[in-house]
Amino acid sequence: MNAVAQTQSGTRDAAIQSGFAHIPLNKLTISEQNIRRTDRQADLHAWTASIKSLGLLQNLSVTRAGDGRFTVVAGGRRLGALKALAKKGVIAKDYLVPCHILDDAAANPSSPHPVCARSWRARGSP
Repeated sequence: MNAVAQTQSGTRDAAIQSGFAHIPLNKLTISEQNIRRTDRQADLHAWTASIKSLGLLQNLSVTRAGDGRFTVVAGGRRLGALKALAKKGVIAKDYLVPCHILDDAAANPSSPHPVCARSWRARGSP
């Protein structure tokens, strides 16, 4: 059994609150505010192979888009790999994806991403 199959648990009808939640894959889309601006298809095969064997090792960061949908502001390549796995039938189209739900201010592209901010503070930069 692969790691992806082992991580499926919980109910798809669970209320999604602020903070951390498992959100169905078919409710996630890439955000225009996504930090990465390079080719999102680059290394897709490597990402899908990694997630299939190890599972998703890092949550996606999302904001609410309305109508029960969410946009991914950090984790676009992981989202692409998950969607590719769903298209191949490896995972369900409503696979529960661990996500960190950010408010709009935290997801603002003019604000540094939390990981970058921590790195900058550690180095004494911006």
